[in-house]
Amino acid sequence: MTASAKAPRLAAVAVTLGAVLLFGVEPLVGQLVLPQLGGAAAVWTTCLMVFQVTLLGAYLYAHLVAPRIGGAHLIVIALPLVWMPLEIQVAPSTTPLWALLWALATTVVPPFFALATTAVVVQSWLASKQQEPYRLYALSNAGSLGVLLAYPVLIQPLLGNQVQTLGWSFAYACWWLTMAATWWALRPEKPTQTAEDTAPWGHSELSWGLLAAGPSALLLAVTNVLTVDAGPYPLLWVMPLALYLGTFVVAFSGRWPHKAYAQWWPEWVLIALVLSLATAFATAWLPILGAFTVLSLLAHGALYALRPEPARLTRFYLVTAAGGAAAGVLVTLGAPLAFTRLTEYPLAVALVGLGLAMTVGAPWSAWRRAVWVPGSRPNVLVLLALAYPLGASLIDSGEVVDEARSFYGLLRVDEVVDGDGRRVRRLVSGHTVHGGVYTQAEPEPLHYYAEGGPLYQALSQRRAGPTHLGMIGLGTGAMAFWADADDQMSFYEIDPESARLARRWFPFIDASPSDVRVHIGDGRLRVASDREVDAEPFDMLLVDAFAGDAIPTHLLTLEAVKTYSDHMRPDGLLVFHISSNALDLSGVLATVAAELGHAVAYFPGQHWNPEKASYARSDVLVMTQEPSRLEPLLAAGWLVDWDVPESALWTDDYVNRWQPLRAAWNRP
Repeated sequence: MTASAKAPRLAAVAVTLGAVLLFGVEPLVGQLVLPQLGGAAAVWTTCLMVFQVTLLGAYLYAHLVAPRIGGAHLIVIALPLVWMPLEIQVAPSTTPLWALLWALATTVVPPFFALATTAVVVQSWLASKQQEPYRLYALSNAGSLGVLLAYPVLIQPLLGNQVQTLGWSFAYACWWLTMAATWWALRPEKPTQTAEDTAPWGHSELSWGLLAAGPSALLLAVTNVLTVDAGPYPLLWVMPLALYLGTFVVAFSGRWPHKAYAQWWPEWVLIALVLSLATAFATAWLPILGAFTVLSLLAHGALYALRPEPARLTRFYLVTAAGGAAAGVLVTLGAPLAFTRLTEYPLAVALVGLGLAMTVGAPWSAWRRAVWVPGSRPNVLVLLALAYPLGASLIDSGEVVDEARSFYGLLRVDEVVDGDGRRVRRLVSGHTVHGGVYTQAEPEPLHYYAEGGPLYQALSQRRAGPTHLGMIGLGTGAMAFWADADDQMSFYEIDPESARLARRWFPFIDASPSDVRVHIGDGRLRVASDREVDAEPFDMLLVDAFAGDAIPTHLLTLEAVKTYSDHMRPDGLLVFHISSNALDLSGVLATVAAELGHAVAYFPGQHWNPEKASYARSDVLVMTQEPSRLEPLLAAGWLVDWDVPESALWTDDYVNRWQPLRAAWNRP
């Protein structure tokens, strides 16, 4: 087989490997920087925005530069080898967003830029030889989709971060060799300027940009919907991104009957808009993901139908990348400044609808059909979509009194009437309640910190006399209510907005008789560097920081727990609040405790059945270097032997979320 005959196969290998590396590094980067930023929900969407903007830069380079420099392109894509092996360190900063952007720009952006040029450059090489290039785009997205699906179920559970970064860096070198072989086999000629190259930009480019921007904005908005409640996990990052890429694969395969389904886009836009009323409810995820997939498929199908001749290929990809990047910047940087809620979701749906209206068309009859089908009867599909969020809205009719949005998530303070007829003020993130207090009675912690509950029992075991109490995660500040006048109480809270809401709307900090100090910053890092702790170690440290429904994983690793232990009295108590609908973390902490030689007592939430509606069950685990400190808890019914879920040892290099996820599914 001659070199020219091998060229299409080499091109396919180069494009596929480039796509695998391009999208394989995305969740890896998110996982590397997430612990450095306190498990913030905005880490992943910020990374996605950076990747989209970098993609735009790569496509601009592929449009203006790559065709003119020929084989010198191989030198350009070899330069990022200087950054290998991949390593990312986010400097501590009071502006975490800008610190993250700088860290990404100086580490992962150069190799990502080089990889992002692959599909367009190789397609232009093929086009110069009069070969059909567009199917390579579907192949590129198929490779991206494959690695995204493999990452959360194979790569991340089996390999530590260091092995992943070294393996990725080695694969980058292999990809460069494949690109060099492809160029040598094709030896593409520099293109001559044609009338198509100098043609003015107009309606076609606007249509391409809108059809690309809508699904891109919706991808980020849907990701925000998923992670703001459940927490920033690779599985939740990958799910919408995989669906998004899957629609590209289907649409650009050339086999998607776009015209047969395009006429139904008004129904799906209406359904997605109606579902925006239920974004705060976890049960809405599946219908939201379904509507997102269909809308993306319709938009990308329309984009493929408008693809130009190969002579305008690089312009086509440049415009689509510009649309995606613009949408990414607006959702990631603009939405948090403009909105305190997930308002970007309905706006992204509307943007998809605008793109489809401009390209597919939106006659009045289509909108009338979307709401009322012929025969004077309503469209059942739309009625079903309306019924769900309207019913879900009845679950929580709290009156919102304050709300905030920051890099670390969404918070609101609302007031509801509980089952006993009392008015309760609550701190809520999405649909997860983090604490509350009665508004018309003496201050009394509710929910997890209610009197008699497992957290109250654990706090009651502190030493008599002056003690130093610490807590990672402020919440409503309820722990301060149970402190005594001679206690020193140190809170560590990463989100300044959370501290503001706790002081303004909840009485526990200001009313506490103890010396209460609130430190802003990542709890693990602040404990390690707090000179006050060095002078006066903790008698008790409570870890109760949540990102969505679970504690950020970097607060539960072997290194983290050892840091806490090193800053405690020898007989001090480490208390972990590990309540979660999705994860059973008791096995994780039991494994860490066994590695450190600590004794453990565990209280499963179902063992406490409070009668009052405003109280909440909670799973709590206590560990200590002095087993005798646990005897009062064991006498109160805490467990030292229980059906401990299997768990690998969590370290800063390796975390396996599948094991606690399976354990949660198997819980009684």
